[in-house]
Amino acid sequence: MAIGNIPARKRGFGYDPVTRSLGVYTDGQLTASFPPTPGRTYFVNNVTGSSTNDGLSWGTAVDQVSAAITLSEAYRELGGVESGSAVATNDYVRNTIMVQGTGDYIGAEGGYDALTDLGEYYNLIGLGTPGAMGYGEGVVRLGKDTGETTGGMENITGDYNGVYISNVQFQSGDASPAFVVRKLRRSMFEDCAFMVAPVVSGTLGAYFKLVTGGNAVTIRRCNCSGTAAITNRPQYGIDLGTATFFAASRIEQSHFTGFSAAFYNGSSQLQGQGTVVRDNVFGDLGHGVTDIGILDECNSILATGGLITYVNNYIQATHPMQLYGTYERAIMNYCDNTVVSANL
Repeated sequence: MAIGNIPARKRGFGYDPVTRSLGVYTDGQLTASFPPTPGRTYFVNNVTGSSTNDGLSWGTAVDQVSAAITLSEAYRELGGVESGSAVATNDYVRNTIMVQGTGDYIGAEGGYDALTDLGEYYNLIGLGTPGAMGYGEGVVRLGKDTGETTGGMENITGDYNGVYISNVQFQSGDASPAFVVRKLRRSMFEDCAFMVAPVVSGTLGAYFKLVTGGNAVTIRRCNCSGTAAITNRPQYGIDLGTATFFAASRIEQSHFTGFSAAFYNGSSQLQGQGTVVRDNVFGDLGHGVTDIGILDECNSILATGGLITYVNNYIQATHPMQLYGTYERAIMNYCDNTVVSANL
């Protein structure tokens, strides 16, 4: 409970846990305030939380990640000041959302509800079992195996900025990608999983998809998997869609597979200057057959913005790598311990 201005307090300090600010009181009046960075921390627990809570402590946690994102967006648009004047956006206010892994699951139906709005400028931290895949106690999972027609995050018209996500599993219960947005900028995923369920039919979709790419996206120590049959895996692992920009990005130390290609860029004119795909594992690795490990159809000239560079990836596929264009951008990639270059 906030201390605020207590008339009996002639001199001294008062701490407000909501704004996390320290105030100096003189003659019962607040004469100085020392607030921290204005970003807030919101808490999510689908067992003890409620949609009507303020989410500002574990005792008043909200019950869904989507509710915390809504609260975070509302506070950010106030400029990070309680009851402040509304502003269109304030990119300097960055909130944190802490999500508790719980035992709230029933068979394949557990986890948190899927998202349709990713929000912007916050950190989403999963406090569940690290690196967990599947369902069960302690997994922070967005989306269900069945009963939903989207993946863990799906908005094919949504453009998002400044999101950091760690230790969260995105789950698809149909042929949709586990994660898909239109465009993503200045965002990072670490230690996340992208999964599909046994009910997925066909080989459409992807584990992770950006419809029109983005810029400054980092995917690190992530993986895709699922209990789907070998022939029912998504078509692609990572799919950049019809991207025109995918610059200054890093995809590294991750594992992705797919029926047609583990990594796919289908744009012939993508501007990928500064983007490096490195130190990953691409391909089937004992789970069916991947046709092409890395498929990049960009054949634009360097003057239009540069190309993606592929460095030190291990690939297991029928055709390890197919890169369009004539520029050297494959460096020390391996297939069965043999160095491979483009178009094999």
